[in-house]
Amino acid sequence: MLRLKNVHKAYGANVVYDGLNFELERGQKMAFVGPNGAGKSTLLKVLGDIIPFDSGERVLGHNVKVGYFSQHREGQLDPRRTVLEEATSVGRLNGDLFTRTVLGTFLFPGDMVHKKVDVLSGGEKSRLQLAKLLLDPPNVLLLDEPTTHLDLTSVEALVEALKKFEGTICAISHDVYFLNAVADHVVHVVQGKITVYPGNFEYFRHRQEQLKAAEAPVVQTEAQKAAAAEQNQYEASKDARRKAKALEKAKAELERLHQEMERIAELMSDPALYEDAAKVQKVGADMEEVQAALQLKEEEVKRLGGA
Repeated sequence: MLRLKNVHKAYGANVVYDGLNFELERGQKMAFVGPNGAGKSTLLKVLGDIIPFDSGERVLGHNVKVGYFSQHREGQLDPRRTVLEEATSVGRLNGDLFTRTVLGTFLFPGDMVHKKVDVLSGGEKSRLQLAKLLLDPPNVLLLDEPTTHLDLTSVEALVEALKKFEGTICAISHDVYFLNAVADHVVHVVQGKITVYPGNFEYFRHRQEQLKAAEAPVVQTEAQKAAAAEQNQYEASKDARRKAKALEKAKAELERLHQEMERIAELMSDPALYEDAAKVQKVGADMEEVQAALQLKEEEVKRLGGA
């Protein structure tokens, strides 16, 4: 799909890549990982023809179309348009139903498609940009931190959309859940050198631990400390995501219970209710049941860190 041959890229005296060779095959889903400053974003931008390189060659495959997404690109959306107008501006003749379905997938259901772009939040603008990419899908999709500003529901919607995407994906993200769900290869970037691992991010971490364990004893101790710290961070990230999801679900249930209590209170304020003793008893029992559930759910929300 896309190949880099003997690419050299430097920023002044800082050489990022010297003689880099790299290629993308059709259908690969690649996660770019490595320490900050290793060259992940530079590699993505060179692949996307976003920045020039000093020497070497960038070769596109036949009929390859590249799409690039970054949180830091300005001017991608017209603030005067509505969400629907912006979505239909991609130049592809998508039907209205298909366009609205894609927008719905990215959490723009119903009348939300008529919101003006200039009143959208940062997360909503990110979702709209991602929706536009999939409304006019490229063969190669390059994503630089696509989950920034997205809530849990939005991240899951993006993951589901990318799972259905049949082209090639390269993504940089600090979201471990996103990387594990989307990537089937990991590109490890360190000091201008890249190593490609088949498998998702968890498999990559497993291989890193194996490689560190094979090092000399003195180095191994430090490697084990680093691996343990990374594992703790990974587990903390998973726990935080589980907790946030549980809190979101508990808050939704709490809201439903409040609405149910309001409904019961409205029934009890109707004089006609008291003409039927059986109905009065049933409504009273329902109220006690909802009150008990409300108390338990409020305690659960507090336990999960909610207000």
